[in-house]
Amino acid sequence: MRRRIAAGLVFLWVLAIAAPVAAFDGRDWGVTVDGAATVRYSDELSDHDLDYRVRTALWAEFFRGIGDGGALVLSAEGSFVHADDRDYLVDLDRLRLSMSFPGAFGGAGTFAAAFGRFAFRDPTAQILNSPADGVRLGFRFSTWELELWGGYTGLLLNPVSRIRLSAADRAEESDDDQIFGPQRVLAQAELRFPDIAARQLLSLSAVAQWDLREEDDDTDTVDSQYGALLLAGPLVRNLYHTSFAGVGLVQAEEDLIGLFGGTRLRYLREEWLGSRFSLSMLFTSGTQGEISAFVPITQPSIGRVFQPRAGNVSTVSAGYAVRPWIRSSAVSVRAIELSTGGRAFFRSSDQGSVEGGGLLTAGTLTPAGSERYLGSEVEWGLRARPLPDLGFALTGGVFLPGSVFGDDAGPEYLGRFELSLAL
Repeated sequence: MRRRIAAGLVFLWVLAIAAPVAAFDGRDWGVTVDGAATVRYSDELSDHDLDYRVRTALWAEFFRGIGDGGALVLSAEGSFVHADDRDYLVDLDRLRLSMSFPGAFGGAGTFAAAFGRFAFRDPTAQILNSPADGVRLGFRFSTWELELWGGYTGLLLNPVSRIRLSAADRAEESDDDQIFGPQRVLAQAELRFPDIAARQLLSLSAVAQWDLREEDDDTDTVDSQYGALLLAGPLVRNLYHTSFAGVGLVQAEEDLIGLFGGTRLRYLREEWLGSRFSLSMLFTSGTQGEISAFVPITQPSIGRVFQPRAGNVSTVSAGYAVRPWIRSSAVSVRAIELSTGGRAFFRSSDQGSVEGGGLLTAGTLTPAGSERYLGSEVEWGLRARPLPDLGFALTGGVFLPGSVFGDDAGPEYLGRFELSLAL
């Protein structure tokens, strides 16, 4: 019965948005295939198997001009996924009706709106990155822009939902009998000033989520709210920065206050064979006095080989990328990029634990002493696009654990091959 109800809700949602397709006067469609294979090896791991995932997607877009320079766009994308841990998964990744109205406010500014399923992402990329079904409103002027978002995650399939805040959320993550993921209401607002001073972009954002799970003696609920400030732009010629800081408030069994922040510097020299240098730092608070471990709505990607969860983790990273044959007359050769980078991991507080995967086979690492250094990783990469619609990437890396993992802990190795094809 639950499956029939779920199928009926999805059908009605698709029908409500897709009904006006005949009214559009332009269209485009295509097929994409994305595959990835990853192998990890370490004496600390109990599973050395190859992980793979192949995703085939069919997408379509329909266009129609409205008013004086306005546009109406209906976009949809569905996918079929085959992976080592699942024979198949069919999903509706995107179904969105968007519209824009230039000059909507007395000849100045643009009003934009979108309805349906689309990605929710906060400007810092540290709080939220998840699809949801909802609405997005935009008010855009020359000196400022305001975006308002609202959505519901209860219709996302359980295997693709990335929101795992409570113990109940995590317990359902591998439950094949659970059709849909955790039910949350999401709200997001962002106020941007594209050029507040010296070509700097200033962003003020707020994000909140409310747990719709019924609370009882055996099930906990988690609500949370976040505020963040981001500043980005050039510092001097060829040198750019992105800096952010924020706070997260969590209401669970007890109220928590977490902090996060970071900065990234990029130095670009196109005449040096397209060279790109980067240096970045990230901080997520741990338990220290009145401050608790930072808890985001979805987990950001912090490492390549070593993959700790946000909260009581800080990193310092450096990277370099170059296109050695950028001056070649062959387009396919000109796009080849080689890269390398390194990253060091630390505990933000010597009083707390660190959660994650990889070498953390038990899920939680709690050092007995005050040691903060967790280890370092080095990675290498090659990216190429031999054809306009065909690209691939090779990545290799090694994580060298610190003494907190024990005297017998050895390195962890990673190799990954990725392929993308558009038809």
